[in-house]
Amino acid sequence: MTASAKVSDGGELSYQWYSNTKNSSSGGTAVSGATGETYRPSTDVSSENILEPSISYYYVKATNTLNGKTTSATSRIIDVAVFDIPIGTNPIREVPLT
Repeated sequence: MTASAKVSDGGELSYQWYSNTKNSSSGGTAVSGATGETYRPSTDVSSENILEPSISYYYVKATNTLNGKTTSATSRIIDVAVFDIPIGTNPIREVPLT
């Protein structure tokens, strides 16, 4: 996933990616070390049922810092569903998303 923010006031941009168990951009957990423009979420499956996907929700907060003051903007939410596909099938394993 890629975020792109721009500032024209000379401030410094920083990013923090968040994961959530619900489709919301509040109450998420900051992903440790995910502070760049891009983030590749884990595809580990946490669902016990192979017919049910493991769904996580992600969003990023971009912060502009200038002269000790900050302003932030939060992205829309991206849901990522991971299925545990049995061996011998030919599923799509990866799709680029910007």
